Amino acid sequence: MALPEIKSAKKLIREEVGLFSGIDLRHGAKDGALKGCENLSHDASPALRSRAARKVEQVFVSPTSLFSWDEGLVVCDGNSVLYNGEVCGTVSSGEKQFAVVGSKLCIFPDKVYVDLQSGQFKPLATSVTLGGDAAEFTENSLVADHINYVGEYINYTNALYIQGDPLPHVMTYESVLWDSSAKKWTKTGPQEKTIADLAVGDIFIPYRISSSTKPWAISINYGAGQEHRENQEGYYAKWKDFIGQAMWENGNFIGTNFYDMKFDLYMSAGTVADFRDYFTAGDAVTVAGCAAAPENSVDKVTLLEVQEKTLVFDCAFTPVAAETALVTVTRQVPDLDFICQCGDRLCGVSNALENDVYDEETGTFVTVPQRAVYVSAAGNPERFWKIGDSDSRAVASMDDFTGCAGFSGDALFFKEAAMYRLAGLGSNSRRLYAYDVEGVQKGSHKSLCVVNEVLYYKGCHGVYAYSGASPKLISGAFGQMRFTNAAAGTDGLRYHVAMTDGDGQRSLFVYDSAHHCWLREDAGDIKGFTRRGSVLYMLSGDTVYSGGGVGSAAGVQWQMEWPVWGDEIFAFKNYRRVFLELTLGEGADFEVLLSENGGEFSRVFRSERSGEHTISLPVKNNRCKTLSLKLQGSGDCCVKRLGREFFTGSEV
Repeated sequence: MALPEIKSAKKLIREEVGLFSGIDLRHGAKDGALKGCENLSHDASPALRSRAARKVEQVFVSPTSLFSWDEGLVVCDGNSVLYNGEVCGTVSSGEKQFAVVGSKLCIFPDKVYVDLQSGQFKPLATSVTLGGDAAEFTENSLVADHINYVGEYINYTNALYIQGDPLPHVMTYESVLWDSSAKKWTKTGPQEKTIADLAVGDIFIPYRISSSTKPWAISINYGAGQEHRENQEGYYAKWKDFIGQAMWENGNFIGTNFYDMKFDLYMSAGTVADFRDYFTAGDAVTVAGCAAAPENSVDKVTLLEVQEKTLVFDCAFTPVAAETALVTVTRQVPDLDFICQCGDRLCGVSNALENDVYDEETGTFVTVPQRAVYVSAAGNPERFWKIGDSDSRAVASMDDFTGCAGFSGDALFFKEAAMYRLAGLGSNSRRLYAYDVEGVQKGSHKSLCVVNEVLYYKGCHGVYAYSGASPKLISGAFGQMRFTNAAAGTDGLRYHVAMTDGDGQRSLFVYDSAHHCWLREDAGDIKGFTRRGSVLYMLSGDTVYSGGGVGSAAGVQWQMEWPVWGDEIFAFKNYRRVFLELTLGEGADFEVLLSENGGEFSRVFRSERSGEHTISLPVKNNRCKTLSLKLQGSGDCCVKRLGREFFTGSEV
C-alpha cells in the first residue's frame, strides 16, 4: 500500500532590519532595538553610527559649574569665576546656578552678578551703614554726612607682649582725613596711649593683613615715638572694647600674649563713597536701626531719587537732625534655592519656611510661613519687592520646590508631584496656576532643558517631555531601571542627560527627539552642560569638553548589543546565519561576537583591512534556538543593515 508523501515542515526565513532605533529594555522590544550600547549616535539614521570624538577645551583646578553666554564660557573654578578664561570675581565654594538678565550674569546662591558689558562684579543685594551722627532725616529723604561705616571687627594686635615688658602703645587721633589722590593721611591731635588707657571712640588707623578671617590689625609698639603701620586705602577705626589676651598660637602655648580688640571700621570722608554706587531709583529698600525716631525704620519702600549723599523715598519720615545710632539701608534679594531666566526677569523659588510676599488685600508686604515664588522687576535682577513690577507669591503646598525653568514666556516652578505656572509676566495681571502632574525629581534640577520648544526634565519615574499640555513620559524604554541626580544639556537637536543608576554608576544618555529613541554614550561623570551655537560643552572632573556634533570618531570605543532572538513562546526557530553591512572609516576596526542558546559571547569575526571600506559580512553560527549578537570596535563605523536567516520547525 502506497503511503502519501509528507512534506517537511521546515521553512527557510530571511529577516532584514534596516531601521535601527535605540535602547529598549522592555520585553518584546521591536526589531532594531538594542539591549545595550555605548558611544553611538543617530547622525546617519536609519543606520547606527559611532559618535564623534570629544575635544578637550580646558583643564581647571577644581571646577564646579559651567555656563555660557554669546561667545563666552563661564566656569566656576574653586572660588574664582572665570569668563573666557579671565577671573572676573570670587564666590563661595560649591555648585552654582546661573541666569542672564539683560547684561547681568546672575550667580546663586551667592547673589552676585557679572556685568557682561562692563566686566563689573557686584552683589545683587547691597547694604550701606551710616555711622553715628552721619544720618539726617527730612520729611521724605535721608541725607548722609558721608557714607563711611564698614562694620565691626574683632582682631589682634600686630605684636606679642611678653610678661614684664611695658604695655603696648596705640597711636590715637582727634580726627583723620585720607587724600585718595595723593595717597596721604592728614591727622590731628595725635596721642600715644597704652592699651589700658584706650577709651571708647578713640580713633586710630589700622593696617590690612592677609588673613581672610581677621583682615585688619591694630598697629601698636612698646614705646612712645616709634613708627606705626597704617593702611593706604583710607580706612580708620574707633576703639570699642578690650576682649582679652590670647596665650595660644596654633594650639601651642607660647608664653606670650596677643591682644584681641573690638573696633568699628570706617572709610575716611576723603574717600569716594556715593549712594549711587549702591542704589538706583526704583529700588525697594529697607531702612533699619533708627533710635531717635524708631518709626523711621521702614520695610521695602521705594527710592524715588538717588543722589551722591541723599536718598529720596516714596514714604514720610519723622525729621531728625542727627541720628546717633547706626542706620542701615538695604536692598534685599530673596534667598532663592533655584533660579531661571524668563524673558527679561530673574525668577526663582524659596524653600524657606518663612518668606516675605506682597498681600494684595492690605497693600503691604507680609511674612508668611510658606514657601514662595519670586519674580524680579523687568530688566533688573537685583530688584525684588517692587509693587506692580516684581512679584512674590506664597505657595501653600508643604513639599519643597525642586527646580524652575522659563518656558514659552511663562515661569514654571516644580515640586516632585506638582507644577506651578506663572503666566502673564509682562503685565500686571499675572496668575499662578497649579497642576497635579509629575514634577522634577529632587536633586535633578539641572535636568531641565528646552529643545525646540519642548521642555525635558527628570521626574521620579523617568524623563518627561512638556510642550504645554500634560507632561509625557519618554523613558519607558528603560523598563524597570531607575535613575537619580540628573543633569542635562542640548546641542540644539538632542537631549543629553547624565544620570546615576541604582548601582551608583553614572552614565550619559542621549534622547533623539526626531527619532524618539535613546542611546547610551559612556560612563563619564558629567556634572554640567552648556551650549554655544550647535556645540555642546560638558564638565567632567577637572576638564571641559566640547562634543555632540558630527565629526571624526577616531579613537572612540563603541559597542552595540541586540536582545536575544528566538525566545518567543511560539518561535520554533533554528538560526543559521547573520548578515551585516557596515562602513568603516580610516583606522577603524570592529569585531563580531555571538552567544548561542544563552551561552557566553565568543568572537566569530574581526576586521583586518585598513582604510575606508564597506563590508558585507555573512556570519555563520552553530545551529541554535536562541541567538545574541554583539558588535564592538573603535573609530568611525556605520552599521547600515542587519539580516538573520533561520529555519522554522513544526509545532507537532
